[in-house]
Amino acid sequence: MMLSLFSNLLSKESDLRVIDNLCASLCRMIMSHVQGVLLEQVFPALVARLPLKEDMEENKTIYSCLTFLYSHNPVLVQVHFHSQHAQLTAPN
Repeated sequence: MMLSLFSNLLSKESDLRVIDNLCASLCRMIMSHVQGVLLEQVFPALVARLPLKEDMEENKTIYSCLTFLYSHNPVLVQVHFHSQHAQLTAPN
């Protein structure tokens, strides 16, 4: 329920500060109960909104979450960051 709400908000929100805060909130949820989060669905949406644009104070939470996830599931993190990097560096 909460994750679908976050997903819906992230897809419709245009305020960059709000998006940054939603990403950090999602990270807090992941770190508090990783088993309750469908990472295969949630993580790509999070990575797609990085780096943060407005609320740089949330970087601490984001990087803590990325470190936490990497220690639990390094393949997930590597695959999605590799994919994101490829999209960012692809010629237009």
